[in-house]
Amino acid sequence: GGFMNDILFGNSNQKMINKLAFYRLKSSRQQNFFVIVAVLLTTVLFAAFFSAYGGFLNQVNQMNERMFGTRHAVIKFLTQEQYEKLKSSEYIKEISYTRLVGTAVNAELLKLNTEVRYAEDGAAESFLSYPTTGTMPQAENELAVSTLVLDALNIPYQLGETVRLSIEIDGIIEEKEFLLCGFWEGYKLASAQEIWVSLAYANRVAP
Repeated sequence: GGFMNDILFGNSNQKMINKLAFYRLKSSRQQNFFVIVAVLLTTVLFAAFFSAYGGFLNQVNQMNERMFGTRHAVIKFLTQEQYEKLKSSEYIKEISYTRLVGTAVNAELLKLNTEVRYAEDGAAESFLSYPTTGTMPQAENELAVSTLVLDALNIPYQLGETVRLSIEIDGIIEEKEFLLCGFWEGYKLASAQEIWVSLAYANRVAP
């Protein structure tokens, strides 16, 4: 009986097996296709996410640098002697300082937090406030400012222009005319707009 069944149904069974195997293979290929597509979409999604996130972090870092500067650390309220001692440390690769002279209190500058300072070149660069046109001040009557300060005072972007400032120094207001020796593009979100004055002027009014 078994031999006869093999003869009678063998071809039919084989066709059915082949047909089932074909459908399974076809189904498997479709499943594999969808799995591959899903993996690719997931990969693209993660790549796009991390790319966008990296760009976002880069923008945040740039904004923080524009607002707070590029320095790694800030130490405030040092005497000159303390600064010189710190400067001599073997653990410090680079160091520079600014000295707060006062605050510009011109009526036109009331909407800007505007500091008047002396700064060494490295400090001005770390504040991202180093003149791109002209130089840092050397003579007592020279100053360098951001374009936002020039705009507020309605002064053209031209070296040698006269800049009249009212500077509050320890509660006393000093009126002084300066010559513009340098300027750079201001950043509205910076923690303060800087006006750089010379060491000679700083030594005279804020030793």
